[in-house]
Order: sequence, then C-alpha cells, then structure tokens
Amino acid sequence: MDFEQAVKFHQTGEIDKAEAAYAEILSREPENNAVLNLMGVLFLQKGAADEALEYLQRAVGLNPCAPFLENLALAYFCKNDYANAAKNYEEALKKENTVHAHEQAQKCYEKLGMFDKVLEHLQKIHEMQPENIDCVRKIASLFKTHREYEKAIEFYEKSIALVPEDYVAMNNEGLCYEGIGDFSKAKTCYESSLKVKKNYEAFHNLGVLFRKLRDFDSSIDCLKNALLIKPSSIESKVSIGMSYLSKKDFNNGYKYYSQRAPKLRAQYKNPWDGKKHPDKTLLIHFDGGHGDQLMFCRYLRYLEGWFKEIKLLVYPGLLDLFRFNFPNLKIMLPTEDFTPYDYSLNIMEIHYKLGMDFEHIPSFESYLKAPEDKIEFFKEKYFKTDKKKIGLFWQGNPKVFKNRAIPLKTLEPLFERGDCAFYSCEKGDSLHQIVNYPLITDLEPDLNNFSDTAGALMNLDALITIDTGIAHLAGALGVKTYLLLPYASEWRWFSDTEKTPWYPCFALFKQKCEGDWVEVVKRVDKALD
Repeated sequence: MDFEQAVKFHQTGEIDKAEAAYAEILSREPENNAVLNLMGVLFLQKGAADEALEYLQRAVGLNPCAPFLENLALAYFCKNDYANAAKNYEEALKKENTVHAHEQAQKCYEKLGMFDKVLEHLQKIHEMQPENIDCVRKIASLFKTHREYEKAIEFYEKSIALVPEDYVAMNNEGLCYEGIGDFSKAKTCYESSLKVKKNYEAFHNLGVLFRKLRDFDSSIDCLKNALLIKPSSIESKVSIGMSYLSKKDFNNGYKYYSQRAPKLRAQYKNPWDGKKHPDKTLLIHFDGGHGDQLMFCRYLRYLEGWFKEIKLLVYPGLLDLFRFNFPNLKIMLPTEDFTPYDYSLNIMEIHYKLGMDFEHIPSFESYLKAPEDKIEFFKEKYFKTDKKKIGLFWQGNPKVFKNRAIPLKTLEPLFERGDCAFYSCEKGDSLHQIVNYPLITDLEPDLNNFSDTAGALMNLDALITIDTGIAHLAGALGVKTYLLLPYASEWRWFSDTEKTPWYPCFALFKQKCEGDWVEVVKRVDKALD
C-alpha cells in the first residue's frame, strides 16, 4: 500500500481502510513522521485521544514542525490537559506565527483561567487581522469582564467602526461607561443601541440607569418595554419593583419586587394569605442579606398572637442576637429541619402582607437590644476614654456593590480631629488598609457575630458607615449613625437627602456626583463638629 492511496482513503472518509494502510506503511517505516502524524489525526477523528497522543508524540519527536505540534496540542486539548495543549501551541507559534494557533492557544488559556495569556493571544490575532470582528469583540468582552472598562470601551468603539449597526457593542459600551461612573455617556450608548434595534438588553439597562439617575418614571417605562420583548425576565420585573419602591409606591413595588429569587422561594410552600391563623404555624424565611433581616425584623412584633407558633430562619451570625430579642419565636438556621409548618412568608414582605405602605413605616427609636454583658465587656476592654467614640465601617465585600466601598484613605481628614477616638468595626479587612492607621482601634478580634457587634456599637457616640448590614444593626439599636451613600443609592433610601423614616437616628450623606466620596467626607467632618 503506497502513501498516496492511504491519504486518499483518509480524505474520502474511508477511515478503517486509511488506518490499515497507515499501519502497513509504519510496519515497514516505523519512523515515517508524516504517517505517524496522519495516524494521530485519524485517531483524533475517531475520538481516541490516548492513541492519537501516542502517534503524535512520536511524530513531533522526529519532526517538531508547527503542524505536528498543533495536532499534538489538539490531542492534549481533547484530553482536557489544557496546560500541555497550550505548551505545544506556544511551541508551534515559535515555528510559524498563525492565527489558528493563536486562537487555539487562547482557548486553552481560557480553560485555565489565565486572563493575561488569553488577552496576549487575542491581541496578536488583532495585530495580524485588525478587521477580525470576532477577535475585536472577544477582546472588548474580556476587558469588560475584568472591569478594565476604559480598554473595553476602546475595543467596542473599534467594533462599531467595523460594523456601524452593532447594537450589541453599543449596549455593552454603555455598561462600561456605567462602570467608570459616566452615566451621561452610558445613556447615549443605550439610546444609540435602541435606535438601531429595539432590543431587550438596552431597554433593561437604560431602565436601571434611569433609576440610578433618580428618574423613576422613565425607568419604569423602559423596563416595561424590556418586558414586552422578554416577558419572562425576572431581572426586569424586580428592577421595575425597585423603581416603584424608590417612588415610595409599596403597593406596585412589591407586586414586581416579590417575584425575585423564584427558585429559592419555590422551596417554601403555602405563601401566607395575610390573615390570622391562631392554630397554625408560620415559617418566615429570607432571600436577602443580613441587613435585610435586621431591617425588616421591625415588623415581627405585629404578628404577635396571630399564630400558634412562628419559626424564623436566620443567618448563623444573627442567631444569638435574634434569640435574645425574640424569645417567643423559634429562631432557626436554614440548615435545620424547620418542618412542619402551615404557611410561609419572606421577612421582607411582612409589611406588604399587612397592608402597611410608606406612610406607615414603624419609626422606632430602637427595636433591638444588645445583651448587657456584651455592652459591659466592650466598654471595659476598649472604650475607657473621654474622647468621642466613633465607629468606622468603610467596605464590605469589594466584589459586591463596588460603588458602596470607600478607601480608608478618603476618611483621613476625620482622623486629624483630636476630640475623637476611632474604632474599626470591619470583619476581615480584605484590602488590609487598617495597618496604615495605628490610631484606629481594631475591634475585629472580639466581633464573632452580630450580638458581639451590637455590644460594641452601644458604646459608640456615632457610627460612620457605608450601606451594609452593620448600618441596619446600628439603626435597629438606635445608635447615632452617619450613613454614607453612593449617588445611585438603593431603593430603600428613596430620594431623600438627609433623613430616613426607617431609622430616626440616621443622618444620610449621599454623593452629589457619582464616585465623589471626598465631598461626602467633608460634610461628615462638619457634622461631627
């Protein structure tokens, strides 16, 4: 059997005949690298990656040319050995700089999660093929995913230059402008996308942006247009709900907002009908964060006597505090067996079920208490000073609600005050900022749960904090709190600028421009006077 006939079998799809022909040749010429390579390719076509590797490794050992290296890399890729695949594509590129090898190497690095290497190969492709629209879009998307928004915008502009009707790129460019806080350009991008095509993504994103700009009516209009295109979108329904809630329209707001987290909510049977059932058990669950439970537990007292038993599910960190404050409820963790029960209710919807609108928000001086022994413990250990005792909380999880976090350095002007002692209430300073400020007393070693934190807060003259769980804890305890809010603050703070009906002890300090915390801190400094 000669080589040409064997290749012909392969090309015409007669795989078994090709394999037999290649095997016959190799029996006579075991070091024929061209046939070893083709045999490897044949086994790849058959889905036999192990056999393919055997032949391709021999071929590359005899002749490490670019095509053979690429085939060997593909065999490794088929075995999910992305590191060796990438290594061989890199070797192939040293021999011959091809778009195909760059594309395949990029796919390997994507599997390995190596952002820099993926970008390196995409940029090489872009240099070789500047009008390769798929490559341009991938680079833009990669920068966007990694929050390098300015670079992403540069490549979205290139995409639009190549395809002027690229409404997807216009929409994504808008998201990037939002990422850098340029809401005006973001709005222009979304509107440009919609001029090309009425699409769900641009309507939804524009609706969310209008809420950030506090134009709630325009927000609702855009989001309803989004729902016309994609009626099943939970995201748009929840966003409409937040816009109504921002307008203090609790009735319409919760009709939409209560549709969030459908999979989680489906775990709980028989939603409560809002009526008294003195011989039944009510299970109160949650789908929000610690702050949501602390904020809406104010309504629990209104359910006293309505049920034979109320079971309340909470986060582990809230277990001690809630058991101390609600001795008549059965406080449980979601991991415990909370069955049986008759009705279920989300804690954030108690007031909605009770028909309590914005005008009837219970405005207590405080509705939670800290255990006296914990108050005394923190007093003796940390707070023996005649200075004003100021608590600080400047960042939560930096990956969540990034616009809420404040660099500790921005608060430096406050530290120049000789009349105040400052205390960190942070749990896990992930950016390790506090090490640069030895004058701040770190309470973290003794903050094991919210009950401990409550004991510490009750020793403060004031807490300065971003919008996070500890803010709601301070409000529930009646601790004087300076709440620092981004320009696009959450719905529950409405459009008010200084006070909130949720917590009489709060003073609100909202950004006047997106991202400008410096001006906010100046106002806080004056307030401390």
